[in-house]
Amino acid sequence: MTEQHESSSGTAGRGAACLQGLAGLAALFCAALVVWVVVRGGVAFSVSGWHIRLTHPDRPAVLGLVLASLVVWRKRGMGLTAQVAAANDWLARRDRRVTWVLALGAFVFLARIKAMDHWTFQTDAYDLALYDTAVRNTLHGCFLFADQLGRNFFSDHFSPILLLFCPLYGLADTPLTLMFGEALAVAAGLGILYRIARQHGLSPLTGLAVAGLMLNHRQMASAILYDFHTEVLGAVFLLGCIWQWRRGGMGYWLFLLLALSCKEDVPLYTAGLGAYVFIRGRRRLGLATCAVSVVWAVAAWKYIIPLAGQGHISPFVEARWSHLGNGYGEVAWTLLRRPAYGFSLLVSPGVRNWLGGFGWLPLAGIEALLPALPGVVLNASSSLDAQAGLQLYYAAPMLPFAAWGMVIGMARLKSLANRIHLRPAVRARLGAAGAGLLLLAAAGTFGTHYPFDSVSSRVRERHRIMRMLPEGASVSAESGFIPHLTRRHRPFLFPEEPNRRMTYSDCDYILLDREGDAWPLSPADLQAAIDRLLTQPDRYPLIAEAEGVLLFRNAAREAEP
Repeated sequence: MTEQHESSSGTAGRGAACLQGLAGLAALFCAALVVWVVVRGGVAFSVSGWHIRLTHPDRPAVLGLVLASLVVWRKRGMGLTAQVAAANDWLARRDRRVTWVLALGAFVFLARIKAMDHWTFQTDAYDLALYDTAVRNTLHGCFLFADQLGRNFFSDHFSPILLLFCPLYGLADTPLTLMFGEALAVAAGLGILYRIARQHGLSPLTGLAVAGLMLNHRQMASAILYDFHTEVLGAVFLLGCIWQWRRGGMGYWLFLLLALSCKEDVPLYTAGLGAYVFIRGRRRLGLATCAVSVVWAVAAWKYIIPLAGQGHISPFVEARWSHLGNGYGEVAWTLLRRPAYGFSLLVSPGVRNWLGGFGWLPLAGIEALLPALPGVVLNASSSLDAQAGLQLYYAAPMLPFAAWGMVIGMARLKSLANRIHLRPAVRARLGAAGAGLLLLAAAGTFGTHYPFDSVSSRVRERHRIMRMLPEGASVSAESGFIPHLTRRHRPFLFPEEPNRRMTYSDCDYILLDREGDAWPLSPADLQAAIDRLLTQPDRYPLIAEAEGVLLFRNAAREAEP
């Protein structure tokens, strides 16, 4: 009887060991899938007649995390509480290195995203080519002259941060310099956010989870994917201000000036941060921050932008806030005397997405949201739907405050749990459960809002046909081609660029894609325009066509291919 019992026990032990080994292999396979999807794009395979296609790394990330935890539990007898404690101890001993590894990993991830975004023609004339030509022309003696605007960039936005890219353009004259610069800034911002979480007494795992939620926030991904915008840089520098204020270093002023130099509306956020700092007891620092913000705003709005625009205020004020008044003062006064209207904006879908992306935890640290409220109300009151909905890049300067609010809220909940008379074991289990849920949330959203497509045949044909253009030729092109043509050609947006008084009939060549970005036309109007060109082979002979990509020559311009 004893021998039979020992035999069954041995069989059960071997079975458990086999399952443990399979779980370990499955966890490694999930990790390999995550790396493959991030590096190479989507993956598709079949298993026993089941067709599996992965376009994002979120599901294998969650499954791999769960399997790895189960393997550790079975192999070492460590439950979730012990695993979280061991991981936090290990990371805490390497805290500085964790910050650098986080930033480096995020940069590699984002650099791949940005490079593919540009290579697959997802960048546009407005706004990557606009920023690109402003920086490039500065190096060639035309101070921040944006080709697409036909005037100085400061006539639209006061963003002196662009001047910092000029030396980099001297080393690498390509739009990717802007794209990689933004990726590097966001990666550094995630490292700063991790340091802020640690400043508030949160564990390393929790800090990593907060950084992961920031990276995978829908509005952050939207901002990163939409070409290049200085608002994203401003978000990073605002995080730097928060970090350095709590740290008490002079770096606060460096980050403050960098943040202000990103765009003319950043003083709204820095003034709010100054008021918060004042209330929290650093009165001189708070007053000085508010004073610098006000002076910067007045200089930008009242003097620099009108001077660059030949006496006109920013064109966006009239275009997007004319329903609230004429000029900055009337818009501000209308918003101040209509508090009910302002409150209705704070419960709009865009604001719900802003807070919901962090699991509504920023409400537990609601005081950190207050500096962002003026910017939230101003953007949400715009007549432009994308801006009012905090879509594209418009929410970027607000995200640091939501992330900070989440950190404060979790630190507050942790303090509350410590004050409640709970047994240490129960408190540890609650902390481990919270960290585990945050990690699962970060893994479950990993890459959800980012594309991981591989290069298609249509993209290759776009590059091949684009290379057929002779150097120096003027080209009327679809928006996605423009950032690729600014070095060797003179590109103009199809069908016309009113700022430069150029239409497709004035250009040597016309380069279009039936499935490309039709803006400023509708897709139907673009198809109709292509069909009209095809009906005029004597005036616009078709030189090349493949995968819906068409290259026409303007015979009236006597240009040779």
